[in-house]
Parts: sequence; C-alpha cells; structure tokens
Amino acid sequence: MSNNKVIFSLLFFLSLATSSRGQDANVKSGNKLTAYIGGGISFYQGTPGTPSGLEATVTRIKPAATLRVMWKPDFLLRLGLESGLVQFYSYKIDDNGIKSSTSVEAVPLLLVFSMPVTRKLNLYSGTGYYVMRSVLIYDGKVTTTGLSLGWMLAAAYDFPISSTLGINTEIKWHKAVPTRDGSLNAQVQLRWDFLRK
Repeated sequence: MSNNKVIFSLLFFLSLATSSRGQDANVKSGNKLTAYIGGGISFYQGTPGTPSGLEATVTRIKPAATLRVMWKPDFLLRLGLESGLVQFYSYKIDDNGIKSSTSVEAVPLLLVFSMPVTRKLNLYSGTGYYVMRSVLIYDGKVTTTGLSLGWMLAAAYDFPISSTLGINTEIKWHKAVPTRDGSLNAQVQLRWDFLRK
C-alpha cells in the first residue's frame, strides 16, 4: 500500500468518527493510556515462497499475538505503538525421504492511529516496519532476518468488564509490502486503562 493510500485510510477513519460524534455524545474517553494484550489466529493471504519443482505441504493458519499501547486524549484521534507476533506461514518438504521445513514470521513495529466509530467500536490504522524472520531446518537450522515496510488496518469491538478493564475482539489485516506477505487476524485482547487523568 502506498503512502497516499495510508493517508486516505486515515482520512476515511476521521470522517467516519466525526460523523458518528453526533450519534454518540459519550464517545469521548478522557485522557488515559490503554494497553491491549492478547492473541488469536492468523490466516495467511498470499503466495508462499515454496521452492519450485518440489511438493510442499503449506500451513497457512498460525497463531498471532498483539501488544498495543494507546494514548487516548479527550478528542477523537488516538495515537499509539503496536508490536506482537505474526506467523505468516510454514511449509514442509519430503524429497525422497529427505525432510526439511521453513517458517516465515514477523514482529510488527507500528505507529498506530485510532478513531472511535461508536462508544464500543474502534477503527485502527498503522504503518511502520515488520522485522521479518525466516527459519530453514535442513541438516541444521538457518535463520535469516530483515526489515520490511508495511501497514495494518483493524476494526475492534470492546466489551467492558469494569471501569478500567474490557475484552477487545478484533479483526486485523497485516501487510508486509516488499515481501507481499499478508494475513487476516481474528484476535481477542484484554484492554486495561492503566493510567487515567
């Protein structure tokens, strides 16, 4: 996704949030810091980088995890940082009894913006880097790492438990652009308002 599309997405979120303000006067959250931690399932979207000429058994469904901290001032635009783990895919090869396996995963390092649509429904957009990691197991273990620019889009619905805790259900799209690795995530997260003024 180009920078123009990321900016367009942010403006789209802003227009949605602004239009919803008249429908939900209680959407303002006060000035606080909120942490989200949890995980779920990642569904790989893309073409795995399997070697040509060999039959590979590909696994596209993997665990995923999120750690996010958001600053929520007393207006609609929120700002934060997000990391976690995205396991994109893995595959195994059995070439006449010679077995090998490869897995591809990433740690996102993203600057995240958020807008409330209603009191409980929030939209997220983020951009930054993915620390890509590939592990090859064949007559030993070889690990390679690198950085990839990328972005994230998400929609989350919050179920309050108390004045400071809640359960966040989230659908999220991760995309590492140069490597063309993407995943659709379904996650459940614990929300904790750990600092409020």
